[in-house]
Amino acid sequence: MLKLRILLLSNYLYIFLLIITGVYCFIIINIGYQPKYKLNETEIKGYIYDIKINNQKVSIIIIGKEKVLGHYFFKNEETKKLFIKQYRLGDYIKLKGTLKKPNNNTAPN
Repeated sequence: MLKLRILLLSNYLYIFLLIITGVYCFIIINIGYQPKYKLNETEIKGYIYDIKINNQKVSIIIIGKEKVLGHYFFKNEETKKLFIKQYRLGDYIKLKGTLKKPNNNTAPN
């Protein structure tokens, strides 16, 4: 077995790591990201990861096949109180609605 000192001095290890990294980057760049949900799906099942309530709007992050951000606008104060009372982090829920692709970032760097 080679000593670590001798192994790290040889260039073969670094060349091997460079080739593996290059192949990995090439594969990741060319394959791209494929979403797990289709835009025509109307039902998402998953666990509540995060809840934010602002006045009459609730934003929920659901983890199912992937993370999804959902928004709901309360009709009145009673439905808001009922929602707060019934749902907690980690609950398994089913959302019904439409999926929209997020807008591109319009803020220049």
